[in-house]
Amino acid sequence: MASSQEANRHPVHKKSKRSKIDDPVTLDEVLKRERERLNKSREKRHVSPPVHEDNLIGLAFSGGGIRSATFNLGFLQALAQKGLLSKFDYLSTVSGGGYIGSWLAAFTKRYTDPTKDEWAQNEFSGVEKALSPGRYDPDQRSEPPVLHWLRLY
Repeated sequence: MASSQEANRHPVHKKSKRSKIDDPVTLDEVLKRERERLNKSREKRHVSPPVHEDNLIGLAFSGGGIRSATFNLGFLQALAQKGLLSKFDYLSTVSGGGYIGSWLAAFTKRYTDPTKDEWAQNEFSGVEKALSPGRYDPDQRSEPPVLHWLRLY
């Protein structure tokens, strides 16, 4: 075994292999990759036409604490009921809007990814259906358990 003094005199230099992920990428390539991902997302949500720079749409939730989260939940439910929630390509949140935005992202992932939960539907339309408010009946819970749980906390 070599002593530490010998090791210091003869350092071992290994050439590091750079992966392609470390290579610089042009803005055009970034935008191309983003359009590809958005097209895949739109296919899963059954949204047409294909992505173009003039047909992207985003949903923004503002701040305001729990009141903002509550208002935005109602807004989400209205969009879902009208079948419009699936049309959005981007979600942007700040402060209280982040409460409901992060919940929506997690709920969508769980609801559409069978590797996350055995009850996952693998379809975004199920997310809209789960968020759509039902008819109020004073003798029964009128919303899915996941929304009831969200309202409790």
